[in-house]
Amino acid sequence: MENAPPPVLDIKKLRVEYPLANGGLLTAVDNVDLTIEPGEIHALVGESGAGKSMTGGLVAKGLVEHLRKLGISYANKPVAFFDTETGSDWLIPIFKKAGIPLVVAKKRTFADLIEAVKWAEENASVLIIDSITHPWRELCESWMKKKERTFLTMEDWGYLKGEHGWAQFSNLYVNSKLHIIMCGRAGYEYDNYVEDGRKKMEKTGVKIVAKNSKAFHEYFVEERFEAGIELFGTEVKSIRLGTLNLKDAWCSVKDGELWVRQMHISPYEKGNIFNKDPIRPRRLLMHKREIQRLASKVQLDGYAIVPLSVYLKNSRVKVEVALCKGKKLYDKRQDAANKDARRQIDRAMKERNH
Repeated sequence: MENAPPPVLDIKKLRVEYPLANGGLLTAVDNVDLTIEPGEIHALVGESGAGKSMTGGLVAKGLVEHLRKLGISYANKPVAFFDTETGSDWLIPIFKKAGIPLVVAKKRTFADLIEAVKWAEENASVLIIDSITHPWRELCESWMKKKERTFLTMEDWGYLKGEHGWAQFSNLYVNSKLHIIMCGRAGYEYDNYVEDGRKKMEKTGVKIVAKNSKAFHEYFVEERFEAGIELFGTEVKSIRLGTLNLKDAWCSVKDGELWVRQMHISPYEKGNIFNKDPIRPRRLLMHKREIQRLASKVQLDGYAIVPLSVYLKNSRVKVEVALCKGKKLYDKRQDAANKDARRQIDRAMKERNH
């Protein structure tokens, strides 16, 4: 079309390399093409290390440099970077060399995201959000913690997307005058979060077998991980029947391996001599770096590794493991008071509706 407006963004064969100490080169971004037409919205999604942070950061840098050449005054404002991981670490020297101030917020909660967008609206030329999936996950986890369970229902989904949840960010984003660049983690990391109740769980192959409700009373959950588990055939058959109890279960790291202890799996009724000790220690399967990270954290006072749930995912047994911090007595009292207050509010609302 002859009168078609030019693209808002046009990138061809973007490549970024970093020199290594051994004389080699690390390729952070390789041969990226990206064209965005007016009115289009593109999602930049990939696994950790895929290059999305670097690509998004360089788009922001090029945009500011272009606006400065056009003499647009707000281009002299800093670029804001809401960084839930380490993406900004690679970009700081690049922006410094270009003479573009970069303000970094190393946070990841939903409340922090809202605050960052509001700040950037007044003080920044461009906002980079990397990754947008962490605040969403934190919002879901805080809601599940409040409800004392490890999955979401259809009713939860409505609340989380509503005016008291994600819509707060959506409204800011839609009405913003900022240039906003958002990156997201690959969706497979979050496929145990239910969108529309049991149908979604069945569709994704996730079935909760057992939950550790006691953990939410005793601990604050700080981080969650998915682990495989080594089991015998009779134990798997017993788990499929739901004869599993996590009430007294806990985890420990020994010789670089993660173990779950005191997790009770009832003997399989047809197992006979093949049945094992119901509470034998069982090895959990996680990446070595994740185990090392957990091992270092539990050295700190008050921290523990706790199994939150066991579930079947595409027919395989998985364990949801969490890094937790023990609650003080006053924390438990406050939780009890909050529960009582919520019950009273719910009761009052029901009476009012009737």
